[in-house]
Amino acid sequence: MNISYFKNQDLSFNAGMTRKIKNEIKYCDIQKISEYMSKEGIKNDFKGNKTIAWSTLKCMQLIQTLNKLYNLKLDLPKGIFVEDFYKLNGVNTNAFGFVNYAPTNLYKDTSQIVSEQTIFFNEFKDNHIWSDIDSLADNDYSKGLQTTDFFLEKFIHEFMHVLHEQNLILRIGGYKLIELLQSMNRPENIKA
Repeated sequence: MNISYFKNQDLSFNAGMTRKIKNEIKYCDIQKISEYMSKEGIKNDFKGNKTIAWSTLKCMQLIQTLNKLYNLKLDLPKGIFVEDFYKLNGVNTNAFGFVNYAPTNLYKDTSQIVSEQTIFFNEFKDNHIWSDIDSLADNDYSKGLQTTDFFLEKFIHEFMHVLHEQNLILRIGGYKLIELLQSMNRPENIKA
């Protein structure tokens, strides 16, 4: 594949945050992002985290653009929440994020049911890890922990889980997917 470009312009595959991106994040209005997502049917609570709010907005806009340009019907998440993972049942407290695949009682000491296709990002209360996501992506890539050093990788990854879930629901049905997920938690299947 030939890639042509204008003279006096260099191609760059640098995945780092530019000064413009850093400024957009620094000055983004979380309330406006939250209201926009709510209008699109996505429940949300960013708990004041500008990096997560801005980054998930960009992922959402990417999927909306693909849907529009290619007449696709790719799903968006039903919710995006920032949460202290110590408050959740059975979640790796060191994870950056995850998608809830089936309606479940996720919060400890409550009966609240969280819907499927809901993305959670870890709050990391005692850590400013989200503000340094660019360096973290570089570090994870250099260690072979992720396939790219793109700072949005952790966000795009979770959005792709939503699309994968959408595909599974369309192919095998929602009830069959829940059965499949439950079977993966049976001790005999885990042992096998």
